Amino acid sequence: MTLRRHPDPSWIALDRGRLLLRGDESLSSRHRQSLLARRRTHAEFDFEATVDADPRSPRQAAGLVHLYNTELWHYLHLSWDEALGRVLRLGVCDRGRYTEPAAPAPVGAGPLRLRLEVHGAAARFAWTPAGGAPRWRPAGPELDASRLSDDYATVGDAHTGHYTSWGFTGAFTSVCAQDLTGARMPAAFSAPSYLAPR
Repeated sequence: MTLRRHPDPSWIALDRGRLLLRGDESLSSRHRQSLLARRRTHAEFDFEATVDADPRSPRQAAGLVHLYNTELWHYLHLSWDEALGRVLRLGVCDRGRYTEPAAPAPVGAGPLRLRLEVHGAAARFAWTPAGGAPRWRPAGPELDASRLSDDYATVGDAHTGHYTSWGFTGAFTSVCAQDLTGARMPAAFSAPSYLAPR
């Protein structure tokens, strides 16, 4: 599934077995997101993909996101740090408040294999250089996957009884790319895998 825009060669394409996304607006945008998603359908699953991107600005990113809506998501992404160079960052948006629960990790050049493991309410991200036998490295702390839910997303005002935010979409696992510089950085994704116990 795509989010709020139809697939169009100007931002999404297939090339030699890889999915190519051109970075666009942020995950909090309600307009031009470069994102391809699969609905989360299991309480336990592993989602992996290889990402190849070369960000040169902190305003450029590409990676895996566990998404409920524009205000609730967990995002492991390649980006740029002026002091460290190319880094992996873990971003968390909780009802519109963005935090990074871990320091950026320098990763150097080359494609990376990223993984999201979800077991009930526990979500963990990990990464490894692409190619060869994987040696998974944790990316940040355990996250609360139960917040990416209809119950948590629906917010009401106790005084008026009116709802200020509705939950209805369900959670998704996605690959995505952002470029707030306007350069529309390309990101290539390959070998996606969604595995759940039978």
